[in-house]
Amino acid sequence: MRKILWLIIIVLIIFVLYRTFRDQPATDDGPEPVAVALTAVDDSQVSGQVTIDEVDGQAQVIIKLTDLATSVVVPRGSYLQRGSCFALGEPIYTLRPIEGGFSETTLTIARAGITDNLPLAITVYSNGTGEDSQLGNSLLACGDIFLK
Repeated sequence: MRKILWLIIIVLIIFVLYRTFRDQPATDDGPEPVAVALTAVDDSQVSGQVTIDEVDGQAQVIIKLTDLATSVVVPRGSYLQRGSCFALGEPIYTLRPIEGGFSETTLTIARAGITDNLPLAITVYSNGTGEDSQLGNSLLACGDIFLK
């Protein structure tokens, strides 16, 4: 009799667990996109937002600049650079040129290829050459990539 009672209890537990979890959708959407705030450097008045996400296994970097009407320079070049905004290293990825305050770049690496190699920063320059500002290339905006 005890064996039958234990069997009934086990069957009821399995039934309750099945009913509880069967209607829950699978949630394997991957990690949340990383948001990076771009802040103006010096008096550039160029700022904006960067979103780093993953699409089909590749990192997607979207830059949206704001306050371009007040800016006296036209932002063109954007990069993913080693280091932070206070200590920039070399550019490791050149992002698509900024047109109308917008740029969208799909990189050939997964998003983890970016987030696993911090510290990194997103930079926006005035002429897109990635060279030193003494050669006519001014850093307009920068944003450090942080994970929550």
